[in-house]
Amino acid sequence: MLGIFQSFSILSICIFCVGFCSIVFSINNTTLYQKYVPSHLRGRVFAVRILLSQIGIPIGALFGGHFADYFGIAFLFSVMGVVIILVAIIAFFLPVFHQLDKNTLSSIPQKQTFTQ
Repeated sequence: MLGIFQSFSILSICIFCVGFCSIVFSINNTTLYQKYVPSHLRGRVFAVRILLSQIGIPIGALFGGHFADYFGIAFLFSVMGVVIILVAIIAFFLPVFHQLDKNTLSSIPQKQTFTQ
């Protein structure tokens, strides 16, 4: 929608919705990591997750900048929106995401802590 509309009020509503949805996604994502990653590995997993997401920022800015130079910023926002929607649709039909409610990682041994 950021590529289609030019009204400040409509764009503000869109940005608010994106921010709200990213908060909901982040809460669910963090909860899944806390539920399935053993506690002794959780810090490492979160560090790698943050590292990989932060590495993508300059790479996306590099390619997005060149794309916007050739095609325009409105077209870039439209293409990014379509890509995000397509990825969400594909992920919706992947069976691995439907199994997240099940206890699929119960076979992984947990680190045992001994108290005296």
